[in-house]
Amino acid sequence: MNFDIESIKQFQTQKEYIDTLIIPIFNMRLNEQSTNDYEILQNVIINVEQQLKGRLFVLPSIGYFEGVLSIFDKIKIDDFNHIIFIYVKHSEIDMNHLLQLSNHQELINKANVALLDSFPVEHMDREMYEGLIKEQVKSSVKQFISIWNN
Repeated sequence: MNFDIESIKQFQTQKEYIDTLIIPIFNMRLNEQSTNDYEILQNVIINVEQQLKGRLFVLPSIGYFEGVLSIFDKIKIDDFNHIIFIYVKHSEIDMNHLLQLSNHQELINKANVALLDSFPVEHMDREMYEGLIKEQVKSSVKQFISIWNN
């Protein structure tokens, strides 16, 4: 489920099945690397949500640090058994530090991290790009299943 009116209505009636909150995080800088990583993140999230529909609730992507800290107090943690932060590996995001700053013990206990690989999007042909996105989706789905099984 995505963050839209129809999904919110569904979520209200199907909370017992939707046990995982996905929080995509990106490093919001006005440079090519951040834009590249954001594009990868968005495409992987769209595809993962399609593969695991009915179990995930995906928030809109959030710019790192101030954006993430501001939502900690607004999320109703009790509605989810799992909370997964997903972001590109080298994007200078320190989730341990961020979680400590939150002082939200239940969030700290439920939080997991799924990491994506970065690759240069700009000059890549479409077929290669789509293949790499598919690999990232498979990897993410495996990470989510591993989290659910632990």
